Amino acid sequence: MRTVTYTSGEQARTECYLTVLPGAAGGLAANVNRWREQMGQPPLRIEEMDGLPAVTMLGGHPGKLVEITGNFIGMDGDARDKFMMIGAISCLPDETVFVKMTGPEEEVRAERQNFLAFCESLAS
Repeated sequence: MRTVTYTSGEQARTECYLTVLPGAAGGLAANVNRWREQMGQPPLRIEEMDGLPAVTMLGGHPGKLVEITGNFIGMDGDARDKFMMIGAISCLPDETVFVKMTGPEEEVRAERQNFLAFCESLAS
């Protein structure tokens, strides 16, 4: 389902990927709360979703930015302590675009500006 995946950092433990899914792809709340669960954090209420910061994506289209720290549980089921996830979601009329970066907290924080620049650079 990934369009592209990049890795960086020590031992390539930080991963950033782009996924484009048709339609609403479950919607903002379901995806944000799934990400929070992956990081061992409680879900956000619908009212809290409105307070998520905006991010510019796809050459000017708006998106929502999510930043979560915690213990990441990967697809392999292994827990990774002191990880961070930055995610951006842009809901377009016919598709939803996701950019997600996970890795050791210090590595992800160091790549935050590059992550935002990548989101903005995507062509619609």
